[in-house]
Amino acid sequence: MTKLPEKLTLPHSQTKHAELYKSFNTLIDYLAEREGVDWAKPSETKKRSIWDLKKEDDEDYWVLRDDGCIGEAGFNSVWDEKNRENSNAFLTREAAEAERDRRREMAKGL
Repeated sequence: MTKLPEKLTLPHSQTKHAELYKSFNTLIDYLAEREGVDWAKPSETKKRSIWDLKKEDDEDYWVLRDDGCIGEAGFNSVWDEKNRENSNAFLTREAAEAERDRRREMAKGL
């Protein structure tokens, strides 16, 4: 386990930034080991959003069409960006189905 220094001091001049950086990294390593965090692994708690998709990545997503049909598409064009802007793009089929059902319920009330 990383040993935490007994006292962390802040340097008083700009020439001591390396010492501050080293002390800070030691503290972070200590806390990470204590809490069981592996900084090398991406966080599994970070939720992805449809807004994370980029055209150049050409990732698959689910699109909810005007007629209620749901289809899978590759996010790679301006049309896909428009689907996202119009709230018709989803990362999972389940999310698209839930939105379709929500919209149907809202339409019944009109």
